[in-house]
Amino acid sequence: MPSVRWENFQPFAPKGWYPVGTAVIMIFWSFFGWEAICSLADRFKHLKKDLVRSALISAMVIGTVFLLLSFITVGSGTYGNLESDSSPVGVMVHRALGFGAQWITAILALIICTGTVNAFVASLTQLGYALSRDRAFPSWFYYLNPHTETPTRVVWLVVLFAGFGVVLTTFIKVHFTRLLFIPNSLGMVVYILSMAAALKLYNKNSKPWISGLISLIVLALFVPFLGLHILVPAVVSGMYFLYMKAIRRQGENHGNMQHGKGGGR
Repeated sequence: MPSVRWENFQPFAPKGWYPVGTAVIMIFWSFFGWEAICSLADRFKHLKKDLVRSALISAMVIGTVFLLLSFITVGSGTYGNLESDSSPVGVMVHRALGFGAQWITAILALIICTGTVNAFVASLTQLGYALSRDRAFPSWFYYLNPHTETPTRVVWLVVLFAGFGVVLTTFIKVHFTRLLFIPNSLGMVVYILSMAAALKLYNKNSKPWISGLISLIVLALFVPFLGLHILVPAVVSGMYFLYMKAIRRQGENHGNMQHGKGGGR
């Protein structure tokens, strides 16, 4: 707080409102992933009470922390270069306490990220296992380790895919902020479809229906700020439909072959 200067907030939106919209898309990453916990719903003892309550508490805590961090970052002018844009907290701690404190901040960030990654990998694992069970994903991943009863094949897929992404971005020297638009575009489309489904499922003018309508309008307003990245969910959807079409065709051919063998007998 001592480094915050009110003059850093002037002029307001100096480059217009379009950068504000793109910044909102970037901020979306901080809240992206709430839907993943649905894959772990069967692990909750009191689902309706605990799942909703934990999600709301987490959203409020993270939202408050993020707003305060944004206020201090802008107010102290800790942005504008690669180091400060990547880790403003580390830079501010270094300014206040020295290099050793910056390392402590990095270790704490690693610990916090470990907990988040653990929950996210667990939810993705359950999702991949369910999709493979329903043949919306290769059936090879429909496997449980006999000792741990964990879909280890999906776990390794998630770990290897994430590791490959880190190595690739490091090799081609692409800053992660340039890549956040890709998962954010996919997440926004998922949320838009989910909110549209809420309008269909809930009674009109009920609290869930109104919440879904407000969320849908807000999300739709920020879609133009995705730019060409909106093509990412379109391409992914196209690949999925082609995959499902191939799976259905394979099933039909297999059924015809079985029918032919039965007729020959």
